[in-house]
Amino acid sequence: MEDKEVGLSEFGGSEGGPSREELFKFLPVAQDIRKYHHNALWEEEKHFTWWISILISVMIFVYASKQMDGLSKGFILMFGSFFGMVLSYFGLRCIRKEGRYFREALETVNRLYDRLGLIQDERSPLVPKEYTPHQDFAAVRNSANKPLWKLPGMVILSLKKDDVMGIRDYFQLVFLMACVLFIAGLIWGVVIALKC
Repeated sequence: MEDKEVGLSEFGGSEGGPSREELFKFLPVAQDIRKYHHNALWEEEKHFTWWISILISVMIFVYASKQMDGLSKGFILMFGSFFGMVLSYFGLRCIRKEGRYFREALETVNRLYDRLGLIQDERSPLVPKEYTPHQDFAAVRNSANKPLWKLPGMVILSLKKDDVMGIRDYFQLVFLMACVLFIAGLIWGVVIALKC
């Protein structure tokens, strides 16, 4: 299914489009949509991280248990690791997709602020000073997430410069590392099961 434009592209223009009163009426709706996506991001990050941490803890407990034989440990590690890989992948995909929705909602609010003349205040905490409203929504969606292969290297860069990575980038990196950990756990579970 193809993504459709939000229909607010005229907010960046100087002529035509909705009246100032209509824009003011839509502003609270746009802010609520942005808030919804922001909250959804946090809830997804939180819940997927909880599930992954619980699963890792259970797998460590099973591996350290002396009451189970090697074959049982191997099968539990394989099953838990497979489930963990799937969970990590879904978590990563969900926050990347929700991140695109959030960036689009934020762009809508920013365009409304710009069109209403509310950005011109240098002290505005909502919209960055360097904001230009002429970016199309497809570009906004595409810029919402950094490439996965760049995330590990960006951690090192973030030690020198604070604004290299955002919180969502760190969560994506956690899900990526969890997926790698679960792949290693799956291989280890197979090795343990084959030894028995």
